[in-house]
Amino acid sequence: ALLNAADAVKNCCHSTGICGRMGENTFLCFIKHDAATADMIADKCTNMMLFSEDYMERYDLDSFCCAAALMPEGCTYTQAEELVTQLLEDKIHEITVRRTHPHYSALLSIRQQIYNQPQSVFSLEELGKQQFLSTNYLRKIYKDCFGTSFHQECINVRVSMARHLLLTTSMNISAIAEKCGYDDSKYFMRQFVAATNCTPSQYRKLLG
Repeated sequence: ALLNAADAVKNCCHSTGICGRMGENTFLCFIKHDAATADMIADKCTNMMLFSEDYMERYDLDSFCCAAALMPEGCTYTQAEELVTQLLEDKIHEITVRRTHPHYSALLSIRQQIYNQPQSVFSLEELGKQQFLSTNYLRKIYKDCFGTSFHQECINVRVSMARHLLLTTSMNISAIAEKCGYDDSKYFMRQFVAATNCTPSQYRKLLG
């Protein structure tokens, strides 16, 4: 799993910056281009892990976080390291706080189902029954725990899966839309652009 993580970071940063292993399971990536590209590369790396069966069989969704930052002109390696380390610490803090939620295990199990089957349509009522939670209560605590609504989470996962497929396969846009559960490729395009500020073709060209 750690080798998968190392390969993901290396593949994401090979032509745009510097990457390295800072600890047993800590990897940093410094980006030489614009901040938007840095965010996209962090997302690319994270998606490679979230949709890696080998990694997810051993770890859960909150076991991996990635931060990438722009290296300003004249920035030293030490300064860049401090910048990215702070970003990682902020993300780790969010996960640490999340884990204290009284229903965290149940909510993480639901979230894992969404990531395992991004193309599926999930019923909040049925998922609530699995965890002995009412629909309204589940809707509330899901947003409290993960900072996003259940409905938006389902969209986010589909778009994340699409980004992953764009960069790891040669599938065309229509096939990717169908693979991610979209019957209407135009609707897929609208949601993708809303999430990434670029079209699927632009995203593939930029980071592929």
